[in-house]
Amino acid sequence: GTQSPTNPAPWVWTRNPALCVLDYMTRSRSDGGMGLDRTLFDSASFTTAANDCDDAIATASGGNIARYSCSGLYSYTDAPADVLGRLFATCDGTTYLTSSGKIGFRVGKYRAPVFTLTASHILGISDFSQGNDKLAAFNEVSPVYLSPLHNFTQIEGQAVIDATNQGVNGRIARQLQLDMVDNFPQARRLAKIYLKKGNPRWKGTIRTDISVLNAFANDADGTYRPIAIVYPELGINDASDLVKV
Repeated sequence: GTQSPTNPAPWVWTRNPALCVLDYMTRSRSDGGMGLDRTLFDSASFTTAANDCDDAIATASGGNIARYSCSGLYSYTDAPADVLGRLFATCDGTTYLTSSGKIGFRVGKYRAPVFTLTASHILGISDFSQGNDKLAAFNEVSPVYLSPLHNFTQIEGQAVIDATNQGVNGRIARQLQLDMVDNFPQARRLAKIYLKKGNPRWKGTIRTDISVLNAFANDADGTYRPIAIVYPELGINDASDLVKV
C-alpha cells in the first residue's frame, strides 16, 4: 500500500540504507532513534538516494543485486554518530545542506556535473596539492564485511589495489570496516570508492565569487551533483566535490 511518513501502519521492512538512515534519525528516542523532526529533512533527496540504492547491479557470478543494502544491529545505548557511521558506510552515504536549507542525503553514485567553475570565477587558491601527503595516502584497501558463508562473521575480502601507485611508493594498506554489509560485491564496490576518494587528484581551498552558489541551485529535484573545475594554470579539469563552503 501507499507509504506515509506520519502513519507507520503500512510501513514494510527494508534493507535500503537511505530509508534506514531516515528512519533512524526521525524515529523517537524511546524507540531507539534520534528523535529529529522529519520536516528538517529533504524528502526528495532521500527518495533519490533510496532509488539509487535499489539500482540493479550485475554480479560476476550472474544475476543482480541492489547497488547498496544494509544488514545489522545496533544497541539503544550506541552513540548516534556510531550508528550513522555504520549505516553511511554501507552506501558511501553523506548528508548535505540543500539549497532550501534542509538536510539532504546522497549515496555513492556518480553523476555528471551541471555547473562548471572556471578561472573567471576564481579569486584565489590556497593549500592546493596533488593528492594526499605520504602520511595520509594509501594504495590498497581490504573490505571487512559480514559473510553469510561464514555464519555472518566478519571476514576480510579481496583487496582493491592501485598497482601503479604501489610500483612507485610500495604497499600502503588499509582496511575498510563494513559492519552492516553482508555481500562481497557491495563490499568491493565500496572499497573501490574509498580508495578513489581517499586519494584525490587535487585538494585544496578555492576562493570564488558568488557564482559558486549556482552549484547549489541544481538540487531542487533531490539530486546532488558535483561541480566541474577548469583551471588551466594548474592543469585542472575535473569533477569535484564541495566539502565546505
